[in-house]
Amino acid sequence: MCMGHYYGDHVRSLLVAAAVLMTVTTPFFIDLIHKPIFFAILAMLVLVILSGLINPKQRGLVAVTTITSAVSFLVFEYYAITSFKEFGLKNLFFWVNETIALLCLLATYFGTKSVRGLSQQ
Repeated sequence: MCMGHYYGDHVRSLLVAAAVLMTVTTPFFIDLIHKPIFFAILAMLVLVILSGLINPKQRGLVAVTTITSAVSFLVFEYYAITSFKEFGLKNLFFWVNETIALLCLLATYFGTKSVRGLSQQ
């Protein structure tokens, strides 16, 4: 199997980085998260599990990981924009959410390239 269009390793690294950043920073922003904390912890776990499972032999899993990355981007970019509107540019909650959103956006890009490349085989 040609691996030229598989970027799962990039996706894995980006999503693990996002999950680690979430894990490290969530306790500091507990009062700013408007959903039950269980959902934040579940999101961290889902990102890490999908990162560990992604591989080119399971095209469906690559697609699911890409969709999860895209949904994660939407959630974290929403939080970044709303925290920017409420607190301004100097707020750490904005920057953490923006960083996680960017990691997820890049994971979505590489995941999409992988889905496209694997579907052409």
